[in-house]
Amino acid sequence: MTPHTESPAVKRVVLADLLAESLPRLSPTHQRVAHFVANNPQFASLASTRQLAEKAGVDAATISRFAKAVGFTGFHQLRQELRHTYLGRLEPLELIERQRTPSRNVYRAAILRDVQNLQGLLETIDTRVLDRLASQMLSANQVLIVAFGSYAAPAVALAHLCAALDINVRAEARSRVHWATQLTGLTSRDLVIGIGFWQCDRDVVAAVQWASEHGIPTAVIADSSVSPLARHAKLKVIVPTEGMLFFQSVTASLSIVYGLVAAIWTRLTTARRARYWRIRRAFRDLDVFVK
Repeated sequence: MTPHTESPAVKRVVLADLLAESLPRLSPTHQRVAHFVANNPQFASLASTRQLAEKAGVDAATISRFAKAVGFTGFHQLRQELRHTYLGRLEPLELIERQRTPSRNVYRAAILRDVQNLQGLLETIDTRVLDRLASQMLSANQVLIVAFGSYAAPAVALAHLCAALDINVRAEARSRVHWATQLTGLTSRDLVIGIGFWQCDRDVVAAVQWASEHGIPTAVIADSSVSPLARHAKLKVIVPTEGMLFFQSVTASLSIVYGLVAAIWTRLTTARRARYWRIRRAFRDLDVFVK
């Protein structure tokens, strides 16, 4: 298949596009909800089911049915997408102004923000997708994770921990020259994972798109199911990433990483677990840890 020459980041799909595409097949009541949500993204991203239903002039059950009608598992996942869309429209300075916190409370505010992210993850997590991703990682000959900046943190953690699971996982956080060279050595028996949040790094999108177009299985850890990154992946793990100031939080994505490693461990054969015990013995022989 011939790769696209246009940059994948140019064709940006947002939730408003998805709602617009869904309108013709929605009932009149659901269309009313769609119009309200599209015109009031800030309110909709913070409202409860009951609050949104009152403003849209429908009942709470209609909101849940509407979320499923436009392709989400329920209201919690829809609200997560609404929040992502709303915050994605803001410039960094606007984000800072809207999240101003008294300096004496900034540490508590950061912790509470992540608690809310983790609670949101519990409400929207799709364990079937995670099980499929764990299985693909376990069966792949090679796994290449592409991520940049602070978003490389979960990539590095996943690659490091998988080294003890007898899985060939590499995290690539350098330029296109480096990951392009590695991509060309992968086949349909390998796996490419892209990790990116907020407006999505152009290179991460390009890596996942290239892999998908050349028959290499792909997965992403992203914060929107309609982001440029998620559009090009077979498996999509969606996590809340709202952070402090101008940056996204990777706390929820790290929790997913730890869950994936635990899931893979439970599926390892005794022979493959032997790799972990060899590493432990090497750590002891090399006196790696302070006693």
